Amino acid sequence: VVDVTVVDDEAPTVSSVAEYTASLNTSGLIEVTLANLSASTQDNCGSTLSISGNVFSCASLTSFHDVTVVAVDAVGNTNTSISNVTVVDPVAPSVTAAADFTVALNASGVYNLSLSEVISSSDDNCGVVSQVLNNSAFTCSDVGVHVVLATVADASSNSASDAVTVTVVDSEDPVVSAVASLEVFLNSSGIAVIDDGNATDSTS
Repeated sequence: VVDVTVVDDEAPTVSSVAEYTASLNTSGLIEVTLANLSASTQDNCGSTLSISGNVFSCASLTSFHDVTVVAVDAVGNTNTSISNVTVVDPVAPSVTAAADFTVALNASGVYNLSLSEVISSSDDNCGVVSQVLNNSAFTCSDVGVHVVLATVADASSNSASDAVTVTVVDSEDPVVSAVASLEVFLNSSGIAVIDDGNATDSTS
């Protein structure tokens, strides 16, 4: 009688794509799957695949990532394949402008819009990093109707814009100054001429 021990020391083969680009979803997350990496394995006695390091978020945007695909057979022989994953954010932010409104120049003939006056709300899956207005400073020469464009952007340079109509008015009354009393003398023709007083206004 001869005892024969049968062993399987053949490691499975495994393959996956060398590089893959993963796009974050609207929640700022992405899970890379075996199918995404076209992962496959072969073994003389059959093998299964698993994947690790394959869940990414907005924090993953600034670097490359190695995703490991592991093949293992029934007796524990293993082999691995590494795919280099780049994470990108293709999702544009959202922005909603306020309803149309009117602003009045101050006593100096100036009005400066704030972001909060123009932007009602904004959001992004990875956060808004900038908010700008195409026009925010008004003076006397700007009395009238203006379309102000609000633009928001995220760290991946995705952007969105919305517009609001701003009406600029001058509601400041002019200021008149005069002396309290004045003594005048008639000339030889019986006429006295009084010079104009001083009047100022923000739009003058």
